[in-house]
Amino acid sequence: QPGVGPFPVHHGHWIGRPQDQLGRRAATGLYLALMLDSCLDLIGAREAVVIGGRFQSDPVFTQMLAALRPQDAVFLAPSGDSLCHGALSLIGPVPSTELLRVAPLALETAVYKTCWRELLS
Repeated sequence: QPGVGPFPVHHGHWIGRPQDQLGRRAATGLYLALMLDSCLDLIGAREAVVIGGRFQSDPVFTQMLAALRPQDAVFLAPSGDSLCHGALSLIGPVPSTELLRVAPLALETAVYKTCWRELLS
């Protein structure tokens, strides 16, 4: 969306758009991980990232984010309804649950990330 996000002056477009739906879905997961990585850098996030809700079911997104942030631990929240879990934590303690650590995607992401960011400059 022009005017918002970490790159407000840019207009999104495909470069090498995959022909099939599965390829486009995978590319979308990569893109979303790159965007979240940029946002986390902008706010100075470090050490741990917890993914909850709908995004935790996308293995390309979650594993790409883990690969882009090797200095941080990326986890999945075990609750399928993390919004409610988060809201409950505002009013008092909630039962603790174990977070699931995400394994990084087995790709050379540093070069991919550098190329993507160079395209934005």
